[in-house]
Amino acid sequence: MPTSQLNPYPGTAPKVTMLIKSFLVPSAALFIAGCALAGCGNSDRQAATSRTTAEVTVTANTAKQELRNVVTTLKNLSIAEDSVRIKALQADLKSQTGDLRSELEELDASATAAIAAGNSQLTAWHSNAAGIGDTEMRKGSTQREGVLRKAVDDLQASHSRFVTTHVGYMKQLDEMIKTLDLDQTKQGVKSVKSAVSRLTDDDGESLVQSIDQVTEKSKAVSAATHS
Repeated sequence: MPTSQLNPYPGTAPKVTMLIKSFLVPSAALFIAGCALAGCGNSDRQAATSRTTAEVTVTANTAKQELRNVVTTLKNLSIAEDSVRIKALQADLKSQTGDLRSELEELDASATAAIAAGNSQLTAWHSNAAGIGDTEMRKGSTQREGVLRKAVDDLQASHSRFVTTHVGYMKQLDEMIKTLDLDQTKQGVKSVKSAVSRLTDDDGESLVQSIDQVTEKSKAVSAATHS
């Protein structure tokens, strides 16, 4: 279940981007569930891990683009003086915020699916390795399992940081938009200027870093699966 709130701006539903993404993550989740119920070969689990980690990268790139759009509009708002211009930028910001929220939720779901796929592969690996009679071969398999386990644990940790960061960012962005809705004038912009600065600078950069970390750790899971 997505960790972000539902779109709080009626009439500004997030746009549909990359239709194929609406199938990839649910399909991966169904595949993993199917493996748990009916059993899958190791190659199937490896393929599931590869698919889900690749989807993390795709979704992360889109989320960062939507964040750039939001930051650009926030910067333009911070220097706007004409009320007509302020209202137009505020409308743009609401639409872009919906797009950003949608992509962050997609990234949350993608990372969750990748973690589940990795854990499914680890469970099967550990179970199968226990049946290896040769000591050296079992040792080598256990070492390889350990590499994948660390990669999955690292992805889990980066995902948790991402969730905390993006939920905080969206909450602050929502509050800033609601505040400006009450006073769409030059003085109204002045009243939210400190929030805008945080959203475009430190907090925005923290969100980018958390997205990049999820991408990096998902690639590490893929590498551990194939190396």
